[in-house]
Amino acid sequence: MRFILLDKEIEMIGRLVGLYEMSSWYKEVDGGLELQLRVQPNASSSGIVGVLNGRLKVRIQQPAVDGGANEALIKFFAKQLKSRKSAIRIIRGHQIREKTIALDGVSQSQLSLVLPFFDI
Repeated sequence: MRFILLDKEIEMIGRLVGLYEMSSWYKEVDGGLELQLRVQPNASSSGIVGVLNGRLKVRIQQPAVDGGANEALIKFFAKQLKSRKSAIRIIRGHQIREKTIALDGVSQSQLSLVLPFFDI
């Protein structure tokens, strides 16, 4: 039996496999988590796409004007994690697409609810 995979299916499998490479984009720190992100502002919709070059790729609808995309990124994670906005901080990369965010008081189990296929 032969399987034929379409380009979109291959891309989806690659994204899912990349999410299991958690050591490259996810780190437990005292009091929470740190995530290495690649943010795509001005996207058609907001959401978590997959892993790109060792970073979790996140699309944000808001354009990167006057910190709007950063604020939308914080709101996105706060909503997904059912957490306070004040518990989510950008600690590196305020003006570039590669960012590190701190999720204060967020556990691995909370993160796994956002990424249900994420094995932690």
